[in-house]
Amino acid sequence: MRQQLLERLPETLGDYRQQLMRFPQPMQPAPSIKHVCQVVLPNHTDPIAITLEDTLDNIYQGDAGAARLVLLTSQIHQGDSWHWTQITRHWPAHLALQLAHPDTPTLLVSPNGTLEIPGIPAEKATTWLDGLIQQWLSAMQAPLPVYPTFAFAVLDHLTPAPDTPWPDIDTLQEDIKLMEAWEKAFGTLSQRSPLTLRELPTLEAFFACDDFLPTCRALYGDLHH
Repeated sequence: MRQQLLERLPETLGDYRQQLMRFPQPMQPAPSIKHVCQVVLPNHTDPIAITLEDTLDNIYQGDAGAARLVLLTSQIHQGDSWHWTQITRHWPAHLALQLAHPDTPTLLVSPNGTLEIPGIPAEKATTWLDGLIQQWLSAMQAPLPVYPTFAFAVLDHLTPAPDTPWPDIDTLQEDIKLMEAWEKAFGTLSQRSPLTLRELPTLEAFFACDDFLPTCRALYGDLHH
């Protein structure tokens, strides 16, 4: 695998240079984001103000407009399957960028292709970003019953529209292909997220959580769409 990536490196750099020709100028000054999200915790009535403040990097501009341009050393897909754990790392920054520069895409240049995450309107990005912040705050109180590969297994399987109700967990467990995907994902947790296993040591423990499916959808559904 390492040798394959090294062999593709010149091609990847060539793809990156092509994108730099479209967006040759680093945006100066770099976009600064300050966003306040009001979150109400369970069993509380008064909201808590969570402030997200940062400066975004890798923002370039040119005659084609502006874009966030990121060079990756890891593959973003294999066959028909996306490597979602690579993609999700760039989702919060993509949403934050929309607050300052709506409808601005993110381009992830990898050894096996370039993925464009389309720009979105600021209002929608704000709603989605607030949802992530709320989930983050919940995770500070207790571990969330979710892992990216669990969520994208069911999202790939259902490919639901944003407002389409999901089947319940008992119905989903009857699907052999989905269960195989979940079991495969669970088998990697000991290496990828051992702390999660301390709280949820079995796949059945995830399924027993009422928030399992809602959290899968809340954290990753918007990106998947």
